[in-house]
Amino acid sequence: MARKMLPVFFVCSTCGALIGPGSDVGFHCPRGRLAATAKDHILLREIDAAGLFWPDLGPPNSFLRFRHLMATYVRFRAEGGRDATWTHRVRQLEEKVGAPFRPVSLSRAETLEVLSRTDPAGSVWLASAAEYAGGGRYRRGLLGALLPAWLSEAEPNLRSVDGATDLPEARSLAQSLGFRLGVESVAELEGGDAREGLIFTRALGPRGEMHEAEILIGYEIADQLRRRHLEPDRILLPRREGIDVAVAMGLREAFRLGILSSLPRFHFVDEAASPGGRDAYERGIYPALQGIQASLNGALGDVLRLPGVREEVADVLAAGLRNGPEAPIPSAIQRGLQAVAADHTLPPHGFGLARSMMESAGYPVVVEPDECERARQLLSASPAQAGDGALSVAGYFSLLEAGQISSEETVVLLAL
Repeated sequence: MARKMLPVFFVCSTCGALIGPGSDVGFHCPRGRLAATAKDHILLREIDAAGLFWPDLGPPNSFLRFRHLMATYVRFRAEGGRDATWTHRVRQLEEKVGAPFRPVSLSRAETLEVLSRTDPAGSVWLASAAEYAGGGRYRRGLLGALLPAWLSEAEPNLRSVDGATDLPEARSLAQSLGFRLGVESVAELEGGDAREGLIFTRALGPRGEMHEAEILIGYEIADQLRRRHLEPDRILLPRREGIDVAVAMGLREAFRLGILSSLPRFHFVDEAASPGGRDAYERGIYPALQGIQASLNGALGDVLRLPGVREEVADVLAAGLRNGPEAPIPSAIQRGLQAVAADHTLPPHGFGLARSMMESAGYPVVVEPDECERARQLLSASPAQAGDGALSVAGYFSLLEAGQISSEETVVLLAL
């Protein structure tokens, strides 16, 4: 008799394998370890919406309120852990860190509404996730990575990578918890004992628990929008080492759980001067669309590189997705994305990035450095708008000037 899959699980982007949360595999499919394309066997989190519920009420600490939606919690309970133990240990962790685990702040960006001449029927909101529990944007993910070891009440063997972008945050958090943090080179961590201890960093790619903690940001945004009786039309997310994809995944799951009545368009915003910024579209959606040309009855070719056509194609794909999971377009998207992943053409987090945009009829936005600088100056004049939201704000005005955003839309800009 087949074992029933738990309501939170993972699907391999390349071979389609289903992996339960009881397997400590990080974010890589175990089948891929034996294949030449092992690094491309990336797992994407999925949920069985029928087996889950949305907590209408609960403490502000999302590790408590949304625990039933976390794979870490599902695994903890499946292994015999008690709900009371989880609650007690998470509260202990919050006390040890010395700062409350508060949700993201969602505030109305009235200055941006005035400048963009937003219609009374529309609105612009800024969601700031640039700070968390007394630290910066990486702290939430690091706490998520630490949580399984913390629940076991054993001092974890924490290791990071010299030069990692989140190393200062990792050091600060380890110190506040009284844990020792070893710093090694990438070569040392990629050696034979790489799986011993907890790799407390983003430098070697995504970890499941780290990514999952950042999915909670999407839940928090969706919950606050619902309480204001708002339905977002678009979400602009700055590219930030997989945090952006995690937030989109959380919003996607909130939609599947009925908290949002429709899936907003996801726009991932990058700066032209950043590595890969200019070719984000070509390395993400464009190769995937090439992979599904035959299923869409004709060669799409280079015409897809034009921004106006991207939006039109995104609308066609979205219409096809509404026909259900057995319709040609959804299955073609899945096959196309898998083909791209197998060909090594997707960047890190690229499968989740491309899927989020294609499912929501969104597309990337690339902004120039001077546009970002103007956005920073605009935000600095609004003290209430905390966090670095310059990329999202610059992307918003870029879409507005191109006539791709209506003044009646509800738009959320993420600051990281």
